[in-house]
Amino acid sequence: MPLLDVNGITKRFGGLVAVAEVSFQVEEGQIFAVIGPNGAGKTTIFNMLTGLTGITEGAAAFAGQDLGRLPPHRITALGLGRTFQNIRLFGRMTVLDNVIVGFHCRTRTGLLGALVQTGPARREWAETRERALGLLRMFGLEGLKDEMTGNLPYGQQRGLEIVRALATDPRLLLLDEPAAGLNIAETEVLMGHISRLQSEFGKTILLIEHDMKLVMGISDRIVVLDHGRKIAEGEPAAIQADDQVIEAYLGTGFKKAHARG
Repeated sequence: MPLLDVNGITKRFGGLVAVAEVSFQVEEGQIFAVIGPNGAGKTTIFNMLTGLTGITEGAAAFAGQDLGRLPPHRITALGLGRTFQNIRLFGRMTVLDNVIVGFHCRTRTGLLGALVQTGPARREWAETRERALGLLRMFGLEGLKDEMTGNLPYGQQRGLEIVRALATDPRLLLLDEPAAGLNIAETEVLMGHISRLQSEFGKTILLIEHDMKLVMGISDRIVVLDHGRKIAEGEPAAIQADDQVIEAYLGTGFKKAHARG
Protein backbone atom coordinates (compact mmCIF):
# COMPACT_ATOMS: atom_id res chain seq x y z
CA MET A 1 0.00 0.00 0.00
CA PRO A 2 1.40 3.43 -0.89
CA LEU A 3 1.60 5.97 1.91
CA LEU A 4 -0.45 8.43 -0.17
CA ASP A 5 -2.86 7.25 -2.86
CA VAL A 6 -4.38 10.01 -5.00
CA ASN A 7 -7.02 8.60 -7.32
CA GLY A 8 -8.61 10.80 -9.97
CA ILE A 9 -9.12 13.88 -7.80
CA THR A 10 -10.93 16.82 -9.35
CA LYS A 11 -11.62 20.28 -7.95
CA ARG A 12 -14.24 22.62 -9.38
CA PHE A 13 -14.84 26.19 -8.29
CA GLY A 14 -18.18 26.89 -9.93
CA GLY A 15 -17.54 26.49 -13.66
CA LEU A 16 -13.75 26.56 -13.26
CA VAL A 17 -11.97 23.20 -13.18
CA ALA A 18 -8.77 23.84 -11.21
CA VAL A 19 -7.68 20.18 -11.03
CA ALA A 20 -8.96 17.44 -13.36
CA GLU A 21 -8.71 13.71 -12.64
CA VAL A 22 -5.19 13.71 -11.22
CA SER A 23 -3.77 10.43 -9.90
CA PHE A 24 -0.43 9.48 -8.36
CA GLN A 25 0.98 7.42 -5.52
CA VAL A 26 3.68 8.37 -3.02
CA GLU A 27 5.61 5.51 -1.46
CA GLU A 28 6.93 5.76 2.08
CA GLY A 29 10.44 7.25 2.18
CA GLN A 30 10.21 9.02 -1.19
CA ILE A 31 10.82 12.63 -2.10
CA PHE A 32 8.02 13.19 -4.59
CA ALA A 33 7.74 16.48 -6.51
CA VAL A 34 4.77 18.13 -8.19
CA ILE A 35 5.81 20.70 -10.80
CA GLY A 36 4.18 22.78 -13.51
CA PRO A 37 3.45 26.35 -14.58
CA ASN A 38 1.76 28.88 -12.30
CA GLY A 39 -1.95 28.11 -12.14
CA ALA A 40 -1.47 24.44 -12.97
CA GLY A 41 -3.32 23.31 -9.83
CA LYS A 42 -0.38 22.32 -7.61
CA THR A 43 -1.35 24.20 -4.44
CA THR A 44 -5.01 23.27 -4.97
CA ILE A 45 -3.96 19.62 -4.72
CA PHE A 46 -2.15 20.36 -1.44
CA ASN A 47 -5.26 22.13 -0.14
CA MET A 48 -7.44 19.15 -1.03
CA LEU A 49 -5.08 16.69 0.64
CA THR A 50 -4.91 18.74 3.86
CA GLY A 51 -8.63 19.47 4.13
CA LEU A 52 -8.50 23.19 3.38
CA THR A 53 -10.77 22.67 0.39
CA GLY A 54 -13.00 19.76 -0.51
CA ILE A 55 -12.46 17.15 -3.21
CA THR A 56 -15.16 17.52 -5.87
CA GLU A 57 -14.58 14.08 -7.42
CA GLY A 58 -12.17 11.22 -6.90
CA ALA A 59 -10.51 10.16 -3.67
CA ALA A 60 -7.29 10.51 -1.69
CA ALA A 61 -6.15 8.14 1.04
CA PHE A 62 -3.28 8.45 3.51
CA ALA A 63 -2.06 5.17 5.04
CA GLY A 64 -5.38 3.66 3.99
CA GLN A 65 -7.45 6.43 5.61
CA ASP A 66 -9.83 8.36 3.34
CA LEU A 67 -9.02 12.08 3.55
CA GLY A 68 -12.10 13.29 1.71
CA ARG A 69 -14.28 14.32 4.65
CA LEU A 70 -11.74 14.94 7.38
CA PRO A 71 -11.15 18.45 8.76
CA PRO A 72 -7.58 19.86 8.70
CA HIS A 73 -6.83 19.17 12.37
CA ARG A 74 -7.76 15.49 11.97
CA ILE A 75 -5.57 15.20 8.88
CA THR A 76 -2.66 16.77 10.76
CA ALA A 77 -3.16 14.30 13.60
CA LEU A 78 -3.04 11.42 11.09
CA GLY A 79 0.47 12.49 10.11
CA LEU A 80 0.31 15.06 7.30
CA GLY A 81 2.25 18.26 7.98
CA ARG A 82 2.64 21.14 5.55
CA THR A 83 4.16 24.52 4.84
CA PHE A 84 2.56 27.25 2.75
CA GLN A 85 3.54 29.14 -0.38
CA ASN A 86 3.10 32.37 1.63
CA ILE A 87 4.79 32.13 5.01
CA ARG A 88 2.25 31.78 7.84
CA LEU A 89 4.31 32.14 10.97
CA PHE A 90 3.27 34.10 14.06
CA GLY A 91 5.44 37.19 13.62
CA ARG A 92 4.85 38.55 17.14
CA MET A 93 5.81 35.31 18.85
CA THR A 94 9.33 34.07 19.47
CA VAL A 95 11.00 31.52 17.25
CA LEU A 96 10.78 28.91 20.00
CA ASP A 97 7.09 29.56 20.67
CA ASN A 98 6.28 29.18 16.96
CA VAL A 99 7.74 25.68 17.07
CA ILE A 100 6.04 24.79 20.35
CA VAL A 101 2.68 25.67 18.75
CA GLY A 102 3.35 22.96 16.19
CA PHE A 103 3.44 20.32 18.93
CA HIS A 104 -0.14 21.08 19.99
CA CYS A 105 -1.68 18.13 18.10
CA ARG A 106 0.70 15.71 19.89
CA THR A 107 0.30 16.96 23.48
CA ARG A 108 -2.06 15.47 26.06
CA THR A 109 -2.51 18.28 28.61
CA GLY A 110 -6.05 19.64 28.68
CA LEU A 111 -7.16 23.19 29.41
CA LEU A 112 -7.56 22.65 33.17
CA GLY A 113 -4.14 21.06 33.52
CA ALA A 114 -2.53 23.90 31.62
CA LEU A 115 -4.28 26.54 33.74
CA VAL A 116 -3.41 25.06 37.14
CA GLN A 117 -0.02 23.75 36.02
CA THR A 118 -0.32 20.20 37.33
CA GLY A 119 2.78 18.05 37.62
CA PRO A 120 2.09 16.16 34.37
CA ALA A 121 1.43 19.46 32.60
CA ARG A 122 4.75 20.92 33.75
CA ARG A 123 6.63 17.78 32.70
CA GLU A 124 4.99 17.75 29.28
CA TRP A 125 5.79 21.44 28.81
CA ALA A 126 9.46 20.83 29.64
CA GLU A 127 9.62 17.86 27.25
CA THR A 128 7.94 19.83 24.48
CA ARG A 129 10.35 22.73 24.93
CA GLU A 130 13.36 20.41 24.68
CA ARG A 131 12.00 18.75 21.55
CA ALA A 132 11.38 22.16 19.99
CA LEU A 133 14.95 23.22 20.78
CA GLY A 134 16.21 20.00 19.20
CA LEU A 135 14.41 20.78 15.95
CA LEU A 136 15.74 24.34 15.94
CA ARG A 137 19.25 22.96 16.52
CA MET A 138 18.91 20.69 13.50
CA PHE A 139 18.18 23.69 11.27
CA GLY A 140 20.82 25.95 12.86
CA LEU A 141 18.20 28.19 14.47
CA GLU A 142 18.65 27.42 18.18
CA GLY A 143 20.60 30.64 18.76
CA LEU A 144 17.57 32.61 17.57
CA LYS A 145 15.05 30.93 19.88
CA ASP A 146 14.21 34.14 21.76
CA GLU A 147 14.02 36.38 18.67
CA MET A 148 10.69 37.69 17.48
CA THR A 149 9.86 35.71 14.36
CA GLY A 150 8.88 38.77 12.35
CA ASN A 151 12.42 40.12 12.70
CA LEU A 152 14.07 37.11 11.02
CA PRO A 153 15.44 37.32 7.48
CA TYR A 154 13.23 35.70 4.86
CA GLY A 155 15.42 32.63 4.41
CA GLN A 156 15.39 31.85 8.13
CA GLN A 157 11.62 32.27 8.24
CA ARG A 158 11.36 29.66 5.48
CA GLY A 159 13.48 27.28 7.53
CA LEU A 160 11.44 27.98 10.66
CA GLU A 161 8.20 27.15 8.86
CA ILE A 162 9.61 23.72 7.99
CA VAL A 163 10.68 23.24 11.61
CA ARG A 164 7.16 24.08 12.82
CA ALA A 165 5.67 21.60 10.34
CA LEU A 166 8.07 18.95 11.66
CA ALA A 167 6.80 19.62 15.18
CA THR A 168 3.52 17.95 14.20
CA ASP A 169 5.60 14.75 13.77
CA PRO A 170 4.40 14.07 10.21
CA ARG A 171 4.87 10.83 8.32
CA LEU A 172 4.32 12.85 5.16
CA LEU A 173 5.60 16.43 4.94
CA LEU A 174 4.09 18.67 2.25
CA LEU A 175 6.38 21.55 1.24
CA ASP A 176 4.77 24.26 -0.90
CA GLU A 177 7.55 26.13 -2.77
CA PRO A 178 10.06 26.08 0.12
CA ALA A 179 12.77 27.72 -2.04
CA ALA A 180 10.60 30.66 -3.11
CA GLY A 181 12.51 33.90 -2.52
CA LEU A 182 15.73 32.19 -1.46
CA ASN A 183 19.12 33.00 -2.97
CA ILE A 184 21.44 30.35 -4.40
CA ALA A 185 23.30 29.76 -1.12
CA GLU A 186 20.08 29.51 0.89
CA THR A 187 18.64 27.07 -1.65
CA GLU A 188 21.71 24.84 -1.34
CA VAL A 189 21.24 24.76 2.43
CA LEU A 190 17.56 23.93 1.96
CA MET A 191 18.41 21.03 -0.36
CA GLY A 192 20.66 19.61 2.32
CA HIS A 193 17.95 19.91 4.96
CA ILE A 194 15.34 18.18 2.79
CA SER A 195 17.74 15.36 1.94
CA ARG A 196 18.50 14.90 5.66
CA LEU A 197 14.80 14.72 6.48
CA GLN A 198 14.56 11.77 4.14
CA SER A 199 17.85 10.00 4.85
CA GLU A 200 18.30 10.57 8.59
CA PHE A 201 14.74 11.04 9.85
CA GLY A 202 12.85 8.76 7.48
CA LYS A 203 10.38 11.41 6.39
CA THR A 204 8.36 11.11 3.20
CA ILE A 205 8.16 14.43 1.38
CA LEU A 206 5.70 15.78 -1.19
CA LEU A 207 7.18 18.90 -2.74
CA ILE A 208 5.92 21.74 -4.94
CA GLU A 209 8.78 23.76 -6.37
CA HIS A 210 9.81 25.90 -9.35
CA ASP A 211 13.56 25.64 -8.74
CA MET A 212 14.43 22.86 -11.18
CA LYS A 213 17.95 22.37 -9.84
CA LEU A 214 16.47 21.57 -6.46
CA VAL A 215 13.70 19.38 -7.88
CA MET A 216 15.93 17.36 -10.18
CA GLY A 217 18.65 17.10 -7.54
CA ILE A 218 16.66 15.56 -4.71
CA SER A 219 13.44 14.03 -6.10
CA ASP A 220 12.86 10.30 -6.50
CA ARG A 221 9.79 10.82 -8.65
CA ILE A 222 8.01 13.76 -10.29
CA VAL A 223 4.49 14.54 -11.50
CA VAL A 224 3.99 17.37 -14.00
CA LEU A 225 0.73 19.33 -14.19
CA ASP A 226 -0.50 21.71 -16.87
CA HIS A 227 -3.89 23.46 -16.75
CA GLY A 228 -4.97 21.19 -13.91
CA ARG A 229 -4.16 17.92 -15.68
CA LYS A 230 -1.31 15.49 -15.26
CA ILE A 231 0.83 15.43 -18.40
CA ALA A 232 3.75 13.30 -17.20
CA GLU A 233 5.08 11.24 -14.32
CA GLY A 234 8.44 9.58 -13.83
CA GLU A 235 11.96 9.79 -12.50
CA PRO A 236 13.89 13.07 -12.98
CA ALA A 237 15.84 11.87 -16.02
CA ALA A 238 12.66 10.86 -17.84
CA ILE A 239 10.90 14.13 -16.98
CA GLN A 240 13.83 16.21 -18.23
CA ALA A 241 13.70 14.41 -21.58
CA ASP A 242 9.91 14.49 -22.02
CA ASP A 243 9.02 16.68 -25.01
CA GLN A 244 5.55 17.49 -23.69
CA VAL A 245 6.99 18.67 -20.37
CA ILE A 246 9.65 20.73 -22.14
CA GLU A 247 7.03 22.41 -24.31
CA ALA A 248 4.59 23.10 -21.47
CA TYR A 249 7.00 24.05 -18.68
CA LEU A 250 10.75 23.48 -18.83
CA GLY A 251 11.40 25.15 -22.19
CA THR A 252 13.99 24.37 -24.86
CA GLY A 253 16.60 26.36 -22.94
CA PHE A 254 16.40 23.89 -20.09
CA LYS A 255 16.82 20.98 -22.51
CA LYS A 256 19.95 22.56 -24.06
CA ALA A 257 21.44 23.37 -20.67
CA HIS A 258 20.76 19.82 -19.47
CA ALA A 259 22.41 18.40 -22.60
CA ARG A 260 25.54 20.48 -21.93
CA GLY A 261 25.67 19.68 -18.23
